[in-house]
Amino acid sequence: MKKFLTFIMASGFAVFMGSCGSSKSAAALSAIGGEWDVMEIDGSPVKVVEGQDAPFMGFDVAGKLVYGSAGCNRLTGGLNADAKTGKINFGALGSTRMMCHDMTNEDNMLRALGEITGYKIKADGTMTFGNDADKVLMVLKKRAK
Repeated sequence: MKKFLTFIMASGFAVFMGSCGSSKSAAALSAIGGEWDVMEIDGSPVKVVEGQDAPFMGFDVAGKLVYGSAGCNRLTGGLNADAKTGKINFGALGSTRMMCHDMTNEDNMLRALGEITGYKIKADGTMTFGNDADKVLMVLKKRAK
């Protein structure tokens, strides 16, 4: 009987510890939720073009969706992120196909989004997206609610 009780207690403890770990990951992943302004792309500050939107990205973690604007065109797609490993990808992104006067931010952002494989949330509240070589491709700042 003691062995059986020990087994039940050990199993319960293992389930408890596993649930703690998953809630910690879920909390960390929820930190990317919401809308973020794109501050830098490939090391260069983003300059908002008159008459165009400021580039931003929004993350619906529960729905596994990403949306936003690259400055001229709106974009949307799937979100796959893993808080434990810091890996992220956006699947197939779709966007509107308008032509704007200045497509610099648009071209740079779409190119960078195709190379992103990981993310980090920094102590200063910014989030960085990087590639497999750990090169920072984008820096984002969370929008105030």
